[in-house]
Amino acid sequence: VTIKTFASPNLIEANKSRYMRFKAGHPFGFIEAFANLYDDIHRHINNHDSDFVFGVENALKDLRALTALQTSAKSGSWVMLDNTKGMTVAE
Repeated sequence: VTIKTFASPNLIEANKSRYMRFKAGHPFGFIEAFANLYDDIHRHINNHDSDFVFGVENALKDLRALTALQTSAKSGSWVMLDNTKGMTVAE
């Protein structure tokens, strides 16, 4: 078992001060996680400098994948996903 904490040297992003709003063991965190996400989105929109916000093309690929999952579940068969053309139900 490996225990990771904010002090772990390989957690470069997690060691930044913006993620250190509370002491360890504090019961909050959900709201702060969304605050960091919204801050990343804001930085990306204003400065295009966030590594954690992706463009419209990535969002469309994700939506196609989710739609394929739903179609596959409903049809009971594999769905071939082509990010350039959409999807087709496999025979």
